[in-house]
Amino acid sequence: KAWAAGASFGCMNVEGRTIQDGTPDMNCIIDTSTLAEGYEPGMTYEVVIEMSSDAANKLSASAGTFLEEGVELQPAFPSDGITSCAFKRDREGMTTYQWMAPEDESIGDVTFYGLCGWFQAMYSAEPVVVSPYVINGTMPTV
Repeated sequence: KAWAAGASFGCMNVEGRTIQDGTPDMNCIIDTSTLAEGYEPGMTYEVVIEMSSDAANKLSASAGTFLEEGVELQPAFPSDGITSCAFKRDREGMTTYQWMAPEDESIGDVTFYGLCGWFQAMYSAEPVVVSPYVINGTMPTV
């Protein structure tokens, strides 16, 4: 997949920069605890990137849409399996993104990919997969 250490990152626009796995000096973690029970189609959730050092960060998703609330939206790359991409320049140690789940309930699992870092070195977060919320074997409809 294009989000491994050392690879290009499509909509993350970091071509020519080194992508590395996290180090003790820079850990990059995607927190999807608001999605612990799964997502409901069309609902909005907070997705957080936490960093052990202050750095810029980027977050992308294989489905759904990031809302432009305090972050910059980036062009999506559907050919890379990415429908939404967002970026935060502020180096705060933590960034909260607003993500709207896909309205199409047949989408299924959604994967989030993240990067944290500076101009010359970017550190990849472990991708996180969230599933739709299911009640009695069926997904709720919007």
